[in-house]
Amino acid sequence: MLSSFNSSTESESDSDDSCHVQHSVVNEYTGFCPPHGITHVTDRISADITSADFFEKYIKTRRPAVFSSLFKDSSFNASEWTNSCLLSKAGEADVLVEDRKSADGLLSFGLSSTKVDMKYKDFVKAVIAKETRYYITTQDLERFVDDFDEFGLPKCVAAQPLSMLNGSYPIQPAVLGNLVPHQISIWQGFAGNGSGSSSGLHHDFHDNLYLLIRGRKRFRLFPPSSAELLHVFGRLSVIHRNGLIVYDLPWSHSCPVPVRADGAPMSIIARHKHQEAARNLEEAENQLDQLRRTASEDDRDRHGQLLLAAEKLVAESEQKMDSALEDLLR
Repeated sequence: MLSSFNSSTESESDSDDSCHVQHSVVNEYTGFCPPHGITHVTDRISADITSADFFEKYIKTRRPAVFSSLFKDSSFNASEWTNSCLLSKAGEADVLVEDRKSADGLLSFGLSSTKVDMKYKDFVKAVIAKETRYYITTQDLERFVDDFDEFGLPKCVAAQPLSMLNGSYPIQPAVLGNLVPHQISIWQGFAGNGSGSSSGLHHDFHDNLYLLIRGRKRFRLFPPSSAELLHVFGRLSVIHRNGLIVYDLPWSHSCPVPVRADGAPMSIIARHKHQEAARNLEEAENQLDQLRRTASEDDRDRHGQLLLAAEKLVAESEQKMDSALEDLLR
C-alpha cells in the first residue's frame, strides 16, 4: 500500500511507539482506512486474481491484502530458491550487507548498523551456518550500475545479487498488469531462535508487492491518514490523494511541494522542462538567423513579417527558458 507506514519483524516481542501531533499538514488522502477495531488485514485474495481486478480493488484504493498462495509464473519456482541454489548462481556477486554486531556487542539492524562489502557467497555461507549477525536488504542501484537514462536515473530495476538471478523471477509479475516495477529487492538473513529482526516503523515511496519465500514476517500497518499522529523524521508537507507522503525541504520553507502525486520529483520535471526550453530556444534562434541571412529585396514586406514572427518566437522562448531555469534552481 503506497506510503502506508509499516514495520515488519521476525521477533515475538514488540514495544509501543511514542507519537505526537505534527504541525498542520495538507492531507488530501482519500484511500482506504481500516474501520475502528480492525486489527488485521481482512482481505485474503487468490493468486489467480486478474491484474485489472487487483488494480481496481486494491492498488487504486490503497487497500492492503494478503494472497492465499504463491503466484503461478513460468519464470518463478519458489522451490529453487534454496541457499545452495542461490549460492551456485549468484555467489560471486558483490553486495552491501548490514552487520548488526556493534562495538558494544548489541545486535541491531537499520540506521544504526554498519554496512560491509561482501561476496554474496560469503553471506549465504554465514546464513547456512546460522549466523544471525548479517542481513541483506535493498541494494543501492546507483552503486552497482553504469547505465542511466536522460534524467540520471538507473535503467535497471534490480541490483546484485538479483542481477545474476535473471530468469529465476518475473521482472513484471502478471498481477501488476501494465505497471512497471520501480525496483526489485531481496531481503535475506537468519533470525535465529528467540532473537529475530525488525525493520522498524517506516513508510516506502512506492507500492509494495512482498513475496515471502520462506520464514515468517509480521507487518504492522498504519494508513497515510495517520501520518500526523506518528513520530516522523522531518516536517510533513502534504499527503497526496493517493497516499504519497511528502516532506518539507530542509533548506527552505518557501519551496513548492518537491514531489508530484505520481511520484515524479519536481527537480527532474524542472530539468526536463529546462532541456526542452533550451532546445526550443536554439531552434528559434536558428530560424531567425536563417531568415536574416536570406533577406530578399523582392519580397521585403513578407520577409519582414517572417522576421517579426521569428523575433517574437525567440523572445517567448527566452522567457520560457528563464522561467524553466528559475524552477530548476528553486
